Amino acid sequence: MAASLLLAVSCAKSGIPSSEEFTGDTPWQFALTRSGESVHTDAVATYRASLLHNGTGRLMSDGSYSGYYTDNAPGWPYPGKGWLYPCRTFDAPGDDPDDGLALDSSGNKIPWDDATWFDRTDKDSQYALRGPVPPSNQTYYYSLVFTSPAVRMEHFVPEGEEDIPANYRYGFPITRNSAWAVSPAIKDLSLNATYLNNQYIYPITPVLMEQRSKLTVKIACGALSEANIHQVYFDNVISSAYYMPMTGTYEEWKFDGDDGTDPSYDPLSGYYTTNAYPTASGAPAGAGDKFVTPAGEPHVHLVRKAGQSPDFITDDTWSTFTAEDEWVKGNDSKYLLTAVRDFPILSMDYGEMVGDTYRYEPYIPKVVIWSGAAGDIKTTIRLPFHFEPMKAYTLFLYVSNVYVHAVLTVADWTIHRHWTDDASEDTEVVDVVLGTFKTVRSSLDKSDWTLVPVNPDADGLIENPAPSEP
Repeated sequence: MAASLLLAVSCAKSGIPSSEEFTGDTPWQFALTRSGESVHTDAVATYRASLLHNGTGRLMSDGSYSGYYTDNAPGWPYPGKGWLYPCRTFDAPGDDPDDGLALDSSGNKIPWDDATWFDRTDKDSQYALRGPVPPSNQTYYYSLVFTSPAVRMEHFVPEGEEDIPANYRYGFPITRNSAWAVSPAIKDLSLNATYLNNQYIYPITPVLMEQRSKLTVKIACGALSEANIHQVYFDNVISSAYYMPMTGTYEEWKFDGDDGTDPSYDPLSGYYTTNAYPTASGAPAGAGDKFVTPAGEPHVHLVRKAGQSPDFITDDTWSTFTAEDEWVKGNDSKYLLTAVRDFPILSMDYGEMVGDTYRYEPYIPKVVIWSGAAGDIKTTIRLPFHFEPMKAYTLFLYVSNVYVHAVLTVADWTIHRHWTDDASEDTEVVDVVLGTFKTVRSSLDKSDWTLVPVNPDADGLIENPAPSEP
């Protein structure tokens, strides 16, 4: 979601002074662009503005806001841009789905769908951002970060460092399921400003976006007349971390929900728990975070679509598939399996190179497939790619005897007001229809396949152990 804002420091003055000093209790106000709005508007959204030290990224102060109204005063130079109200919000430790909810004057959480949401919010300047006071005759530079809902930064101590404030680092606690938006840090922000219409005016235009991408995995026959699919799941996926807005990277990460305390931990049962395998005959797959054929159930049997080349698969061959080609339980005549749909991963350039190696080699996500008549052929495909925020990627995998051909495509996803998966909260929909795609890479990194002994860490190799029980 793109939000154009103006920052203004409030100051009750009757004239326009040539210079003005900040005080520690000066509240900062923000203006949000809302084309066509006028007067007061019940905007059901909360925001947090965080002021960071420009060099260290340390949190200096923050403030939370909600709602807005248009300033139509004479001389106001930004028509259509309305003030946000400082507002009390719920601050939850860690990653909490209620983090950033507006509160009423009694401290009660106000549901997003409350018809009296704006009227109930506890609006008071005490909740606004307040900045530090720079020394006389000096210009200090800071960075600003915006989040919506009003998620708050937390500090952590890097491993091996002493737990003292001097070693604190500040980031946003985030998981791959965190449905909130954050802007890049607006760096080198000086506290010098133009004083106009009794306000300090700062021109700032942050873009707020979820730091997540969504990945769908679809499988079809390649140089095979038929193929059997038993398991499809993700591996080596960052499940939680601290998002560092100054660098756009993550620290203190965990993979696949594993905190490292249990040597026997199995992500397929302990973290990826929702199986995309359908329960009813005639139902399609795809609704879940893994695809595992349950004991006693039939595997997915795919056949090659008529007219599809058995020797070479061009990057746009997938676009010939239609909804009628999708596999459903109980039908062995279909051509395409949607194994996992809209799997969220944290957005990052996993394909960034340093020399001839990947900078984030240990953090590259993987897709694992178990196929073959007995389900004993394991294929691991690494995804060293730049996954951008709020993009929906589709990975098409064409399974053959001796290779898997991979095609990655991308499109914008649906944008939500509250950054949740509730369709009723849609405010802006990006229509994506068959044919409106672009191929972002002709194929993904894979090693040559070789018959090898059991080796769970062998990427891109055919392996012969039986898959573990789901």
